[in-house]
Amino acid sequence: MLSKNKIKFLQALQRKKIRTEEALFVVEGEKMVKELLTEQDFMLQEIFATERFAQENATLLSNYQQAFTVVTPDQLKKISSLRTPNKALAVVQQRQLPIDWAFARQDLCLYLADIQDPGNLGTILRIADWFGIQQLFASPETVELYNPKVIQASMGAFSRIRYEVMAFSEVQGQLQLPVYGTVLDGNNIYEQTLPAKALIVLGNEGNGIPAAIQEQLDVRIKIPAHPRSGTESLNVSIATGIVCALFRKPS
Repeated sequence: MLSKNKIKFLQALQRKKIRTEEALFVVEGEKMVKELLTEQDFMLQEIFATERFAQENATLLSNYQQAFTVVTPDQLKKISSLRTPNKALAVVQQRQLPIDWAFARQDLCLYLADIQDPGNLGTILRIADWFGIQQLFASPETVELYNPKVIQASMGAFSRIRYEVMAFSEVQGQLQLPVYGTVLDGNNIYEQTLPAKALIVLGNEGNGIPAAIQEQLDVRIKIPAHPRSGTESLNVSIATGIVCALFRKPS
């Protein structure tokens, strides 16, 4: 049985201020909770799930007996941020991994400059995971990683990506990689020879890459529109998928 205080606390974790103070976040959905139980890369503080989930995942839950609570679908609905709650919800400790700069210098890295939409950030995490890009950096103005909508949109990719909030100048100084940025007046990306090691900058949904960062780009690139296109610009997560695919294209 969930107490009123427990319900109130779990609901409060939907707010960034409380997540930051408690260093906790919420993961919802059968698939993602099972991944966390299997991979064990995060510390799970509490797990709330239906009786059916408990029966189907008894082995995975065997090490979490003290942290696990069976709840009814109605109780799960009270603590969920989803319109249609799934079978499980976990309260997870935020983690801070040290940056492996030597590893990052040998691969592609992404820098997210002021991305605001949590759905976009979650999708970018998923795209990075698909293309094996393991290190993402973000400006302090980018939406919070542990926002529930980011976690949900990432479909579990958040657990496999190293993510660090850091000023662009510090990232650039540490990596010493060529810096590519997506801008409307850039060079046709299809005509570029793209390196295996680079820092790719992706900008804000409405304003693009901030001017101060644009000044630091080594190569300005764009995804050219088809002559018949009437669309002004691409969604940043869609653009990320195209850019990552081209950078990962076998030589």
